Amino acid sequence: MELSEAMDCLAHICTEGCTEVGPAGRAPAASPCPRYDATCRGLQLLIRHFSKCHRKSCAQCQRMWQLLRLHAALCDHPDRCNTPLCTRFKQQEQERVAAKTGDDEDKWGLLVKKVKAAMVFSSLSNRKQMNSCSHC
Repeated sequence: MELSEAMDCLAHICTEGCTEVGPAGRAPAASPCPRYDATCRGLQLLIRHFSKCHRKSCAQCQRMWQLLRLHAALCDHPDRCNTPLCTRFKQQEQERVAAKTGDDEDKWGLLVKKVKAAMVFSSLSNRKQMNSCSHC
């Protein structure tokens, strides 16, 4: 699963819902999204596990924490975001930047930049494919 796909699916699941998992107060979609079916299914399993697991050293839960933190770093919604913990991670990131926590922060910032670039290239590629299909 690519990070850019995972970020798209996380936003999709938290705003629209996707089959079994969705935002609070909204019924999940009746059919899975066609674009990233396998990615959404895997992310839904991860979200369900994350909501039930209580082990502190669980690798799956640590992966979910990383995805939520990465979402917050990429999220451009100035007001309330539907993704869990987004606002909290944004506040923590602002505090880290103010405190300049060192080398680890530089690595995280590099990862965020790479994922942003991958998302841009992915969207450009999707547009190019859509344009070429319309000429068929």
